[in-house]
Amino acid sequence: FFSVPRPPRVGYRFNCSVSVSCDCESGPGKAYFSDRTMSTRGNPYFVDPRKGEVNELRSLLTNANLMRNANKKRDVIKKVIGYMTLGIDVSSLFPNMVMLASTNDMIIKKMVYMYLTKYALENSELALLCVNTLCKDCEDMDPKIRGLALRSLSSLRLASLVEYIIGPLTAGLRDKDGYVRKTAVVGVMKMYHVVPETVEESGMIDTVKNMLGDRDPHVVSNAIVCLSEIQRTSGGITITRGLCVRLLKKIKQFNDWSQCIVLDFLWHYSPGSNKECFHIMNALDSCLQISHSGVVLAAAKIFLKYTKILGGSFASKIYQRLKTPFLTLLANPSPESDFVVLTHIKALCTQQPGMFRENYKMFFLRYNETKCIQHIKLEILALLVGPKNALSIVDELSEWVMDIDMELGRRAVRAIGQIGVKAAPHIGTIVKKLLSFCDVSSEICSEVVQCLKDLLRKYPHLAQQVVPETTTKFKLIDDAAGKAAVIWLLGEFGELVEEGPYILEPLCAGYNEEPERHVRLELLTAAVKLFLKRAPECQPMLGTLFTKALGEGDAAGELDTDVHDRALMFYRLLQENVHKAKEIILCEKAKIGSFVSGEGGLGKRVFEEFNSLSVVYNQPEDLFTDDNYKWVVVQAEAAPRGGASPSVGSPVSPAPAPAASANLLGDFFGGGSPAPAPAPAPSTGGGAGALDDFFGGGGGSAPAPAPASIQLDPNQKLDQPSFQAGWKSNPVTGKIAVAVGAQNVPKIKAALANAGVLALALKDMGKAYKLFMYATEVAPASGKHLLMVMVEKATGRFMAQVKTVGGSYPLFEAKVKAVLSGL
Repeated sequence: FFSVPRPPRVGYRFNCSVSVSCDCESGPGKAYFSDRTMSTRGNPYFVDPRKGEVNELRSLLTNANLMRNANKKRDVIKKVIGYMTLGIDVSSLFPNMVMLASTNDMIIKKMVYMYLTKYALENSELALLCVNTLCKDCEDMDPKIRGLALRSLSSLRLASLVEYIIGPLTAGLRDKDGYVRKTAVVGVMKMYHVVPETVEESGMIDTVKNMLGDRDPHVVSNAIVCLSEIQRTSGGITITRGLCVRLLKKIKQFNDWSQCIVLDFLWHYSPGSNKECFHIMNALDSCLQISHSGVVLAAAKIFLKYTKILGGSFASKIYQRLKTPFLTLLANPSPESDFVVLTHIKALCTQQPGMFRENYKMFFLRYNETKCIQHIKLEILALLVGPKNALSIVDELSEWVMDIDMELGRRAVRAIGQIGVKAAPHIGTIVKKLLSFCDVSSEICSEVVQCLKDLLRKYPHLAQQVVPETTTKFKLIDDAAGKAAVIWLLGEFGELVEEGPYILEPLCAGYNEEPERHVRLELLTAAVKLFLKRAPECQPMLGTLFTKALGEGDAAGELDTDVHDRALMFYRLLQENVHKAKEIILCEKAKIGSFVSGEGGLGKRVFEEFNSLSVVYNQPEDLFTDDNYKWVVVQAEAAPRGGASPSVGSPVSPAPAPAASANLLGDFFGGGSPAPAPAPAPSTGGGAGALDDFFGGGGGSAPAPAPASIQLDPNQKLDQPSFQAGWKSNPVTGKIAVAVGAQNVPKIKAALANAGVLALALKDMGKAYKLFMYATEVAPASGKHLLMVMVEKATGRFMAQVKTVGGSYPLFEAKVKAVLSGL
């Protein structure tokens, strides 16, 4: 193989294997290298039968003399954790690590518990060995050890160990130390993902709800996160006025990240009056004065929500109040944080362009900034333009057109073009600036032509100045978008360019070689327009173009339907009547006031999702978030505002009945709107309320006849307290799932009401409706059926949890399914 110098012989034993041993000294101490036995049979490479580091670690962990030394024991365990973090599989050491769990050394305990929670799933049988130690540590005098043990115990994620975990977890929720309580709250959330039914039956969720009023702010923030995760599918957390007031009073006691959680939670609360809005903003004013960007953005989101409620001059004052905190955040040395703040400033500028107009110089680019920050600043500057600062901003952007970064230069040109659309008094100066950039490079010239095309659509009187000079740069442009822009100019203003037909002629001849569809489409339109203006010069060229375009697709896979159909339309139009074709194709265009961005209605939706990734991605959450990970929070019904109209996007519902206490219904269900007065059963005379009309009440075909074996009395009403008491004191009897179809969703409420299943409360959750319903059974037994229903709008899937008290659940289930199946 390789010829290398033979090392001096230290000691060789010529056998079927080779064993080499040597001692060497290094400095004052000695380093010992153990014997390595390497087989030479079968495999041409040496193989170590000891399998490397894991076996070496096992030998160290079983070394009794070494384990008696605390420092050496730490070093060995650190090495195990180090290998674990590097991705090396050390799960085979699980029995040895379990034996080290019982120790008084806090550092060793942390590392061992980290290892156990990592590999518990792979060693579920051996994991039982560490439960006794963990449960014992949960009763330790030191709260740090209790919290550590509780966190590790709940992180084992083994359904077989639930019976050992529930007890310590319940005790942790009532612990006197806040650290243990907040750890236990997170443990409840972890256990819910493993055994949700057991957690619900244990009553720990109700305990966590009560902890929203805990004296420790960290416990409160963890409780909010826990409940939002647990109740995500059942409607979310109900926000009452009392809970809102408690959180506002202790808002300064939360740390920065807890404040972010609480503020995001408070955003879902809708004040009952303008006065309450002012009280909340006064309480949150301190959150705008700190340097943590997350807290400022979360507080700003609440302020922005109130601009829609207050409106008028109050909205302008709120925007002005938010300006200083956002500008202060730009002093953050972190480029990542600056980028997030700048994306939110851009969102604010789209809604309130004049908000930062006086401070436009703070958004001038710096040479040492990252590219993403420079790009977002260019977009902001284009939004801040006004009559007084337009030329100043254009001069600043012109400096960056010459930058060595070609992408930055193109974006600067694009921003200048956007400014030209808004700054009509300075359009002449801006056009001259753009024309001066044509010789910088091919990429910049292409961007300039595209900007000039848009400007001429708004300012066609500048064509005489722009078009002749622009078309001469056609040979400098390589990309398809630039070519299409020049071709558009020739078609729209070809009479101003003497050599216009001769510029298009080689393009028509090479039509089949052009790969880009939009260039071919633009070429067809421009050639026809130029023919109608200068027919003698363009007739041969147009004939050649029609021959190629209409013959497109003769070979397999070459047909482009859009191009072929447009060519056929122009051909038949000209063949029918040239003069009529001229009137149609060269008709006078409507004057353009402003351009609509390509986002359409997405910009407004993104702004409504302020302080989220939607702003950073510039996309609504629906486009990048799975439905299973969306946090839905249910708003408790606020006191009616005088003369206030229902919020946009929510169904019209009857006014709720006055309640003497806070909303308990949402507490029992883990979310949901408070129960309004029971809706009467729809009558055949058409006297249903607005809510019945929204869901198809008072009309439509009658539902399929239900089985006659069960009778429900629609005239017996159930009030809110009785419903709450029945739901809280009874377990779930069963679940009903029926696919009714999206088109039948509006008919569900009326159909069930006709069958005797009445609605007590309803909430529009955005993508689903949530209803609380009940039915009174009179035969064959006497009892009540309580339902919590979720109806998906898009799929029409009906899902209900049913709690039956004294009635016949199987017959009731069959009746409900029969009614829904008949829609």
